[in-house]
Amino acid sequence: MKLSVIIPTKNRHKDLQTALNSIICQEVRPDEIIIVDQSNESFETEKIAHYQDLLGADKNFKYLYDPTIQGLVHAKSEGVNVAQGDVICFLEDDVVLENDYFKEVINGFNKCYKMVGCCGVVTNPPKSSLVYLFLHNFFHIGIYKDSRPSIFANYTSFENDLIQSNAISGGLSAWKSEVFKRVQFDYINGFHMLEDIEFSTRVAEQYPDQLYINTKVRLAHYFSPSGREAEFHKQRRKAIEYILFYKKRKEYQLAMFDMYWLFIGLFLSTLVTSIRYRNTQAIKGIMEGIIAGKNKKVITL
Repeated sequence: MKLSVIIPTKNRHKDLQTALNSIICQEVRPDEIIIVDQSNESFETEKIAHYQDLLGADKNFKYLYDPTIQGLVHAKSEGVNVAQGDVICFLEDDVVLENDYFKEVINGFNKCYKMVGCCGVVTNPPKSSLVYLFLHNFFHIGIYKDSRPSIFANYTSFENDLIQSNAISGGLSAWKSEVFKRVQFDYINGFHMLEDIEFSTRVAEQYPDQLYINTKVRLAHYFSPSGREAEFHKQRRKAIEYILFYKKRKEYQLAMFDMYWLFIGLFLSTLVTSIRYRNTQAIKGIMEGIIAGKNKKVITL
């Protein structure tokens, strides 16, 4: 089973080096590493040669530099176009893998032959209160249903290390390459914050009950401050993508109700945060996002 790893990156060269170091130190090394770089300046040539040497002569290290690539999802798609592995893994550029990460990825696919996609778990997530988990599950229903937060918060308590899920996280996901022959990434409509659930739910339609969370596949995510959006832009983008997500699935039963219900929850949580910090930028972002999302047309893939 050949394993390809794709890492989209932009202006995070120091974070990228740390991530690559944790990949090189793996018990089982990937057969191919593909860096898709959208940075203002390219990753230094000598560092590329350095990692190629560390990876080994029998492995491939590919570096694609193109600052015109339009965001994370486009970068993923470009990586898939050149990947040669039987299993394709996607990683963020600011993560550190546990030493058996790829070993457990392969073990999971060997253990569950019907599995076409999986994601691991983050060992250092922001703390989630029981109230947050309750409200998330209460408002994310129907087309927006997402069981990941509840699973991630209790991943050590499950007897089985493979847990079926309708959505998996893109930045620590692994897919059988056959998936991309039937389902393509949607970078045309501008998904970013919801890109993983947007893609994985479409895969789940083609491969019912074949997506899993593998709790033995673990990494730490250090959330580099570089490239993070301000709260106004973050909430604006989120609102737009929630609406676009609905527009792509509006034929589903009660889809419109699911969207309205989700926005009620989004408004309530944002209102509480705005009052707490005496800052209305998040609320303004949501309002502008709703207007922009309502006017934005979905482009068919």
